[in-house]
Amino acid sequence: MGRKGQVLGASMVVLASCGPMDTSDTSPRLDLVLASVDTLISTESALLAHPTDIDVGVDGDVYIADARANHIVHLPANGAAARTIGREGQGPGEFSRPSVVRSKPGGLLIFDRGNGRVQYLSREGNFLSVVEAPPQSLASPLYLQSDGGILVGSMGVDSSLVMSFDSAGSLRGLVGEPVVPPVSFFDFGSMKDRIARGEVPAEFRNNVLTAGAKDDGIWIVLQTEGEIRRYDPSGELLWRQTIDEPQIRISREQFFDRNSLIENPMSVAPLRAFADIFLVEDELWILLATEAPDPAVVLSMSLSGKVTRRLVIPAGTGAGALAYYAQEDLLLLGIPDDAQVLSVRIGG
Repeated sequence: MGRKGQVLGASMVVLASCGPMDTSDTSPRLDLVLASVDTLISTESALLAHPTDIDVGVDGDVYIADARANHIVHLPANGAAARTIGREGQGPGEFSRPSVVRSKPGGLLIFDRGNGRVQYLSREGNFLSVVEAPPQSLASPLYLQSDGGILVGSMGVDSSLVMSFDSAGSLRGLVGEPVVPPVSFFDFGSMKDRIARGEVPAEFRNNVLTAGAKDDGIWIVLQTEGEIRRYDPSGELLWRQTIDEPQIRISREQFFDRNSLIENPMSVAPLRAFADIFLVEDELWILLATEAPDPAVVLSMSLSGKVTRRLVIPAGTGAGALAYYAQEDLLLLGIPDDAQVLSVRIGG
């Protein structure tokens, strides 16, 4: 993690956007191409099988959830050897498809998707407590808050986009107006016909990623719309912003191409414009969904809805997990299909 990444190119680009902007901040967007990366965990190390989430503790320790190997990989900041936490199973401290890891003072919160629960472990990996995960989390991405609260996409159910739960698993509230009315039954034949006609099915249009903001507000990222929304702590919409990115248009084209090749009548690939999001202080960092040979693209967005920087990492194609270590100005990318984690220093 200590070696420097090389910044090959930098240019100032004026932001093109939709929606309200912070007119008090007239600074242009910063574009960087980061062409030299370090391999934090290599494929050959056999530590990872399919990294799905990354988090960085306040001490700089890195934690990686591996949904295929059914454990958490811990990389100490002091340079000590990497170790694994947990193993496959249903007991305390055991996992089935762990997909989210959250470092907090005193321990780790881990979404144990296959077992339908959130486990709280000490940093040494000892079991502390468990809470049942909301049933919506089996089908929608989940975000773990530092207080143990849970945010999960509702796919439009109960006229919302996101459900908020407290650390005991009790419903706190509903946030976000759906794009379309929710669909209770997936008619795959009809979906395939609509996709063949160039239509994104309503069944996908309420799919979101979500994160809790520092002020207790909520970020919502709409996968099919290429849109970011920001809500205040009471659940009121502050602004909505459409991201004008070539890669989002490419993801849409790839969605139609991919589905045209699926012969299984009961299988449809969803449209995902965004691979992951990561909260950095008051900014939301957004990893766009990319496929080879396209490079990884990371955007940072301010509380006011302004994209403040655009980072392009040519070696990060296929990245599915994102984290940022602020103290070192270090970007971490998990590449699930290659079973590796890359790191790149953003500053010079």
